[in-house]
Amino acid sequence: EQDSLDLISSIGFNEVPAEPSIEVSNPNFLSARTARTKQPLFIPDLSEISEDIERMFKAKKMGLQSLIFWPLLGTDESLIGVINVASRSTKALGQLDRGFFTTVASMFSTVLERRRTEEQLKESQEQFIAFADNMPGPVFIKDHQSKVLFVNRFMRTMNSRRDNTGLDNVDLFNQSRAEELTVEDQKVLARGPIDRIQETREKDGKIRTYRSHKFPIFREGKSPLIGGFSIDITERVEAETQREEAKARAEFFNDLMAHDINNMHQGIMARLELILHDDELPEKIRTIAERALDQVNRSVSLINNVKKFTRVNQGDIQLEKTDPAEDPFVAFETVKQAFPNRRIIIKTNIIKKEYCIMANEFLHDVFYNLLHNSVKATDHNEVEIEVEVRLTQTGEFLRLDFTDRGNGLDDTMKQTILAGLDERVRRVSGVGLTLVKQIIDQYRGTISVEDRVKGDYTKGARFIILLPNGC
Repeated sequence: EQDSLDLISSIGFNEVPAEPSIEVSNPNFLSARTARTKQPLFIPDLSEISEDIERMFKAKKMGLQSLIFWPLLGTDESLIGVINVASRSTKALGQLDRGFFTTVASMFSTVLERRRTEEQLKESQEQFIAFADNMPGPVFIKDHQSKVLFVNRFMRTMNSRRDNTGLDNVDLFNQSRAEELTVEDQKVLARGPIDRIQETREKDGKIRTYRSHKFPIFREGKSPLIGGFSIDITERVEAETQREEAKARAEFFNDLMAHDINNMHQGIMARLELILHDDELPEKIRTIAERALDQVNRSVSLINNVKKFTRVNQGDIQLEKTDPAEDPFVAFETVKQAFPNRRIIIKTNIIKKEYCIMANEFLHDVFYNLLHNSVKATDHNEVEIEVEVRLTQTGEFLRLDFTDRGNGLDDTMKQTILAGLDERVRRVSGVGLTLVKQIIDQYRGTISVEDRVKGDYTKGARFIILLPNGC
């Protein structure tokens, strides 16, 4: 309901001007009372009523004797306005007069309601056109026979014809394309919305890519319409293409480099091993050769880890039901072989077929790299590592603890050693632990590190892995 009555037209207000606007809540105006009650008010003789003198002041000043206030109501009984008719003579108002005003008020209500509806429709149309014209891509509406009813400014500027209204697919496209679009339009009406990617050649000859959405517009009691809009995704498509090309180049050079360097490594390793097999080799030279061979092995391991990085980060990896007890024992032996001159003792409570997690082939790399790291972190010849597995208190996660008695990690190292690839920190962990972090992330798990002895990092470190339990 409206809050005020705004003057539309007035006749006969020469001495005293008509009020341009009256608040419906104002108690000093009879027209406001009529608006509030929605009931007509007849005053045949002003001198005989007991209305407030302030309310009658303007009428008496104009010399008025009789007044009529009639509400104009819409079809939903909402207030449209109020008609006020006055006379300078008294006039008895009979049933015929009431019938006349009922008819006049009904005519006014119909005209004003229609005008209000037309104004609302016009405003709605203007809002839609403004919205469509500011879209950075095509917007259109067609009827059920594919005739154009509306196109936005983008389509008007792209087309040599300024006005496509009333044209159909045959008028706008070659025969094969027109037939294709007509079939598509009917499919939309029968089956519902469709999305597709399409390419369009612009006036400058450049190909642009659009994602188009076409959908039915159902109307009660009328034939359905076909609506559609497109969004320019050219830049996104070009960026994705460039990214894929860059990724392919990186993978190509990665494989090429890894292959060629590994071939060189094999040659170096073969020659170093031949030298080391010489029983008469001086001890000083033997030590140098052993260190050189160790460095080559580390380089081979680095290249293998980098290749695994590529595989782990190629996208969504497939996880499968896995017994976490299968991989540790293989990793135990692999680590012992990597350090043949060290006495490595690994204690574990892992039992086969006791737990099940969702993992894949890279779980072996998690075990291997954590064990390998523990050996490297221990200075003395004998290395003791504990691998303990248990469920968390809620049973939601499987917890794996890798505990060593090595040199440990100070607080700064703890904060950075497990940094991900996208974290901007000074990397201190090497590739192995970063690979472990990437794999655990793929498993939707977590990895953390703490002191083996709380408060004394020099007593060794404990790496804690939490993996979702259950298959």
